[in-house]
Parts: sequence; structure tokens; C-alpha cells
Amino acid sequence: MFWGKRVKQLRKDKHITQTKLAKMAGITHGTISKLERGLIKELSSNSVDKIAKALGVTTDYLLRGNEDNMSDMVCEKEVEYVVEQYHRLSYPQRKQLKNFIRFLATDNTHESENQQ
Repeated sequence: MFWGKRVKQLRKDKHITQTKLAKMAGITHGTISKLERGLIKELSSNSVDKIAKALGVTTDYLLRGNEDNMSDMVCEKEVEYVVEQYHRLSYPQRKQLKNFIRFLATDNTHESENQQ
């Protein structure tokens, strides 16, 4: 798959229009359109970085489809949602949440050790 198709698929998966992606990445709508249709094969590294960031993926994934680091990536909107919900919690609830996260992190560490 050429990388313009990957841009199009990611954009559609995220329900983003070409116009919105162009605004998010700070490039022209025409560039996104041509890229998705395969009329542009190469862009400046700066433009590739901006598109990848707007789509929430690495440039490596965008250009090559390499998913090595994709499991570690989290959509910015998901992070924003979690932070927003955290700020709505009372102090005791925040403390409970922090303890729960510590528990999960500790439990996860033990699982990794047992699997090796």
C-alpha cells in the first residue's frame, strides 16, 4: 500500500475530512487530496511529521506501515478525555484512582515476569 492510501484509511477511520486534516496538519487541502490519490509521492519531512501527528501515528507507520510502536501510542483525544475526567473527581477519588493505577502497573509487571 502506498502511503497516500494509508493516510486516506487513517483519516476515514478517524472520521476526519480532507479539509479538517489539512487544517490540523497546517497544509493545503489540495496536497491531502493529491497525496491520497497517489499524485504526490513525496513530501517534505516537515509535512509528513505534521500529517502523522494530526493522525496520531508515527511517521514510520505512515510511510511504511510499520506497526512496531503503534501499541504504545494513545490518541491525544483519549488522553484529553482521561485528564478531563480526572479533574472532575474529588480528592479521595483521585487518590483511589492513583492507587488503582499503581496496582495495575505492579500487577502488569508481575505478569510480564511470569510469562518469560
